[in-house]
Amino acid sequence: MKKLLIILLLTFSMTGNAECIFVELEPFPPVINDDGSGILPDMLAAIEAKTDLSFQVTIATYARAKKDLHDGKVKLIGLTPKGNESKSFYQSAIELDWFFQATVDIYAQTPQYLNEENLTTNSIGTLTGNADFMAMVTNISREKFIEVSSLEQLARLIVKNRIKAAIFERASMMSTINRLKFSNIHYNKLITIPAGLAVNNTRAGQTLKKQLDKALLSLNTQAYLTPLNNFNQLANSGIVTTISDKKKR
Repeated sequence: MKKLLIILLLTFSMTGNAECIFVELEPFPPVINDDGSGILPDMLAAIEAKTDLSFQVTIATYARAKKDLHDGKVKLIGLTPKGNESKSFYQSAIELDWFFQATVDIYAQTPQYLNEENLTTNSIGTLTGNADFMAMVTNISREKFIEVSSLEQLARLIVKNRIKAAIFERASMMSTINRLKFSNIHYNKLITIPAGLAVNNTRAGQTLKKQLDKALLSLNTQAYLTPLNNFNQLANSGIVTTISDKKKR
């Protein structure tokens, strides 16, 4: 009886001490899908199995995720443009060591609009919370950007000629175009940037960063990210075609 009681107490202690980490992620398929599945959620599940951490993931716009991290409502957000955020962002956030390389393209139905010199005010779409950053890294005037709430909306606006062009990460944009079965959309590579995750820039956040950095280092993260190679190895320009983003392990 005493032995059974000890086992029960140990079990309660192990499960009761698990730290719940509230996470907000911007859709970034196939890394983060709209339904909360994807490469990164799979990685977080693997970390749960290795640590006392537990993750509660919510899908949000990048703008919302940054605000909630700043306000202390969540403890982890992504994906961030590692090392390329604003000074004000780094006053309340600190990024993990882990990151992967993401390709950013411009998309348009008419090839002439792949050249930003042919684009005017409010003619380039990107996702909510990304316009300032995209303008900075591409050296395109901020006034040319508008923000929309989803990748599907972004792709539909191009097809309906409501915007002349869109700028976002390649795997996310192309997988969305593939899913919607849109054709004759041209693209041109603009830049490659590191993408990662950020925690609160507090003592507790720094402790969490150390835990996550250690856990991610123990994972074969490149195996998880293999599907991205199908996109990143494409030509620098062309017409979007169907790409298999089936995960390989």
